[in-house]
Amino acid sequence: MILFHGSNIEVADPRLLGQTRGLDFGAGFYLTTSGEQAERFSHIVANRQKKGIAMVNVYEFDMEAAEKTLSIRRFLGADAEWLEFITDNRLKTYSGETYDVVIGAVANDTVMPTIQAYLGGFLTKEAALVTLKTSRLVDQLCLKTDKALSLLRFVRAYSGNKGVIRMHGSISPVIAMITPGIIQLLMENRSLTIEEASDVLYNSELYKALEDEGTKVWRLSYPLLYDLLVEELETGRMTYPEEQIG
Repeated sequence: MILFHGSNIEVADPRLLGQTRGLDFGAGFYLTTSGEQAERFSHIVANRQKKGIAMVNVYEFDMEAAEKTLSIRRFLGADAEWLEFITDNRLKTYSGETYDVVIGAVANDTVMPTIQAYLGGFLTKEAALVTLKTSRLVDQLCLKTDKALSLLRFVRAYSGNKGVIRMHGSISPVIAMITPGIIQLLMENRSLTIEEASDVLYNSELYKALEDEGTKVWRLSYPLLYDLLVEELETGRMTYPEEQIG
């Protein structure tokens, strides 16, 4: 099975990141069967990191061996179970069964505002599912254990030659749904007033990245964005997660 991973560097020796990340399927190494999707994300990574060049990494994954030896969770569509799973992972509240591999849909730019509205409590689950069911989504695979990663073989890497595909319309409404969660966490965890927390966020490098459509930072969950902001405040840098974006 041929899989792709977009980055700003060649990733000949993929590895699992130790920290917990609020991504769709949790911590792991993300791939897709779509070379176009990986190419889009390679430009996003380069824009976020401000270094390297857009690179698409190509791998062979032994799915036959995986089916026989690994614990695999498959989502056949953007249904209620999928929405609950990615919501719990993005909010970092997932406490269910662990898997070696998770396979399912990744939300594209058209759908992601719906996900953010649901995460922020602006949209009901039923309303979110109506939008998701009418959307065409690309797949993503998350290898979550070293056992799964051992079945992945690097083939080659090539330079992406397409630019970032921009979201139609303004991202300001989406940002407005994300920022209250970040401000609330700042108030709770750092004993700040709402004015102080707002000032910290709006004057941060994270917020600049959030407003830059080319970075697609607006697609990340607000708990993960809060973690990035704390990292910026404490170290002066931000470590963006590895993910796939459609």
